[in-house]
Amino acid sequence: MDYRLIYSSSENMEISKKIKSIKGSLTTELFEKVVELKARGENVISFTAGDLYCDISDNIKKSAIKALNNGTNHYTNTVGIKDLRKAISERIYRKDNIEVDIKNIVVCNGAKQCISNLLNVILNIGDEIIIFNPSWRAYSEITKLAGGVPVIIDLYEEDKYKIDLELLKSKITSKTKAILINNPNNPTGKIIDEETLTKLVEITVDKEILLISDEVYREIVFTKNRFKSLNSLITRENRNNIVVIDSVSKSNALTGWRVGYMNVPEYLVRYLKLFQSYTTSNVNSLAQVVTIDAVLNDEDFIEQLRNDLKGNRDLTYDYLKDISKMKLDQKPDATFYIWANIKKIEKNSILFCEKVLENAHVALVPGIEFGREGYVRISFANSVNDICQGMENLKKYLL
Repeated sequence: MDYRLIYSSSENMEISKKIKSIKGSLTTELFEKVVELKARGENVISFTAGDLYCDISDNIKKSAIKALNNGTNHYTNTVGIKDLRKAISERIYRKDNIEVDIKNIVVCNGAKQCISNLLNVILNIGDEIIIFNPSWRAYSEITKLAGGVPVIIDLYEEDKYKIDLELLKSKITSKTKAILINNPNNPTGKIIDEETLTKLVEITVDKEILLISDEVYREIVFTKNRFKSLNSLITRENRNNIVVIDSVSKSNALTGWRVGYMNVPEYLVRYLKLFQSYTTSNVNSLAQVVTIDAVLNDEDFIEQLRNDLKGNRDLTYDYLKDISKMKLDQKPDATFYIWANIKKIEKNSILFCEKVLENAHVALVPGIEFGREGYVRISFANSVNDICQGMENLKKYLL
């Protein structure tokens, strides 16, 4: 058989319009570009990835070895092993003072799959998800992949990125299925205050839609008592309107292990299980067992990570303050990003990042990746040495 004929005909196959409508991730492209430049011997300092520079805790390593020795290599319940869902429920009670039955917990391959599974379950073609920009591009692209329409509401620096609730209400239509928030926010580092959260819950109950809160950065908060999880606002009356998503990626430096989870209304669980059973089935069984220790017994590591990142934030912010043309908001309350206004230097954020990479050997993420031109996102989840060298390079080029 001439296999060349098969390959030739496959290349001419019409590709799905849905996948063609999706924009690629500039963050991923930049990360790959940095890897390529480093492979060529270039000394590039990257401030791009939403990943952490540090190793995982010894506690997690011991847990993984123990699980391997115990033969943890089989299929599990699609929505997660019982012990893990119980541990997540205990964590939510400890952190947010609310009891959550394990039947409301669904474990997925990272928070991204939580969002994807949820939107595929709730959306019909043409249904709408309200998203606030600046935001992680994946929200709008996953919405489109699920057949939905992202409805974007822009938030602005001069308003401290506060949500205009009256504008929000005006955007809700008969096609609106959910409001999606990221709290704390990537890329701004802002935290939604409790009063606004309470009003968002009231709106979603009144309009009979979902309020979905992505809280993967909840442990990376530098100001005490500023963050309030949506979990803590769940009541019997609004239980069916709230979904809270979290993971161990950022809090425990386990980005590559791909474990996320969500606290969802019970009526959605059977459909989420059905959808995941036909895509990935269960999350890696070893990663699930390790995550039990991550959510129950890794608090010392989380505290140390938070303190280290706070030091990195202050160091990076102080360097950037010296660049007079780069406008900074106050230090971010949370996450490991600084969101910087570069409009006085260059309004085209992609062009700016290309010039910085070429001339300063520093990689930043263009603001357009988050739906906002004239800004860049700078990750300070780096070693102190890399921060100092990268910021010196940036200052030398821009000053």
